[in-house]
Amino acid sequence: LVGVSLTLSYSHAQKQQSEYELRKKYIKRGLKIFSWGLIITFVSWFFLKENFVIFGVLHLIGLSIILAYPFLKLRFSNLLLGATFCHCAARAQKEELGIL
Repeated sequence: LVGVSLTLSYSHAQKQQSEYELRKKYIKRGLKIFSWGLIITFVSWFFLKENFVIFGVLHLIGLSIILAYPFLKLRFSNLLLGATFCHCAARAQKEELGIL
């Protein structure tokens, strides 16, 4: 859901904003969401001590928004890159398990 929203937002905003403004927008958005994750980490650490959140969903979403920005321009090439990555990861796991 986050990836679809990011893609739709980018395709709409790219018509109205410069490359610099877009980069700044998505880095700021990612840092904001990641910061909320850090706040939750601190609060959970304060109240739960041993069972606090180290890296949660908000951390993941914030970091993903920042890291996904360079790939937004590639559009359908991302499908090929993703499929290649998944294939290589599955093959490496099979080799590690001794299946191949």
